[in-house]
Amino acid sequence: MTPLARLLIGSQFAFHVGFFAVLPYFADHLAGTLCLGGAMVALVLGLRTFSQQGLFVVGGLLTDR
Repeated sequence: MTPLARLLIGSQFAFHVGFFAVLPYFADHLAGTLCLGGAMVALVLGLRTFSQQGLFVVGGLLTDR
Protein backbone atom coordinates (compact mmCIF):
# COMPACT_ATOMS: atom_id res chain seq x y z
CA MET A 1 0.00 0.00 0.00
CA THR A 2 1.36 3.39 -0.94
CA PRO A 3 1.93 6.12 1.65
CA LEU A 4 -0.74 8.27 0.00
CA ALA A 5 -3.31 5.48 0.29
CA ARG A 6 -2.41 5.00 3.97
CA LEU A 7 -2.82 8.72 4.58
CA LEU A 8 -6.22 8.73 2.89
CA ILE A 9 -7.46 5.70 4.82
CA GLY A 10 -6.10 7.06 8.10
CA SER A 11 -7.67 10.48 7.64
CA GLN A 12 -11.05 8.96 6.74
CA PHE A 13 -10.86 6.67 9.77
CA ALA A 14 -10.08 9.59 12.08
CA PHE A 15 -12.92 11.63 10.57
CA HIS A 16 -15.48 8.87 11.09
CA VAL A 17 -14.34 8.10 14.63
CA GLY A 18 -14.56 11.79 15.51
CA PHE A 19 -17.94 12.14 13.84
CA PHE A 20 -19.55 9.24 15.67
CA ALA A 21 -17.75 9.78 19.00
CA VAL A 22 -19.44 13.16 19.47
CA LEU A 23 -23.00 11.84 18.97
CA PRO A 24 -23.55 10.54 22.55
CA TYR A 25 -22.33 13.81 24.05
CA PHE A 26 -24.48 15.84 21.69
CA ALA A 27 -27.54 13.70 22.50
CA ASP A 28 -26.88 14.11 26.23
CA HIS A 29 -26.61 17.89 25.81
CA LEU A 30 -29.84 18.07 23.81
CA ALA A 31 -31.80 15.90 26.26
CA GLY A 32 -30.22 17.14 29.48
CA THR A 33 -29.28 20.79 29.14
CA LEU A 34 -31.85 21.78 26.52
CA CYS A 35 -34.59 19.45 27.87
CA LEU A 36 -35.61 18.15 24.44
CA GLY A 37 -37.70 14.99 24.16
CA GLY A 38 -36.47 11.75 22.65
CA ALA A 39 -38.19 12.29 19.30
CA MET A 40 -36.72 15.78 18.94
CA VAL A 41 -33.23 14.53 19.87
CA ALA A 42 -33.56 11.79 17.25
CA LEU A 43 -34.71 14.32 14.65
CA VAL A 44 -31.83 16.70 15.36
CA LEU A 45 -29.25 13.90 15.30
CA GLY A 46 -30.76 12.47 12.12
CA LEU A 47 -30.65 15.84 10.39
CA ARG A 48 -27.07 16.36 11.54
CA THR A 49 -26.00 12.96 10.25
CA PHE A 50 -27.80 13.45 6.94
CA SER A 51 -26.41 16.91 6.38
CA GLN A 52 -22.86 15.91 7.17
CA GLN A 53 -22.76 12.43 5.64
CA GLY A 54 -25.55 12.39 3.08
CA LEU A 55 -24.71 15.66 1.41
CA PHE A 56 -21.17 14.50 0.58
CA VAL A 57 -22.64 13.06 -2.61
CA VAL A 58 -24.29 16.35 -3.54
CA GLY A 59 -21.11 18.29 -2.81
CA GLY A 60 -19.06 15.83 -4.82
CA LEU A 61 -21.39 16.06 -7.79
CA LEU A 62 -21.31 19.86 -7.68
CA THR A 63 -17.53 19.84 -7.41
CA ASP A 64 -17.20 17.53 -10.41
CA ARG A 65 -19.28 19.88 -12.54
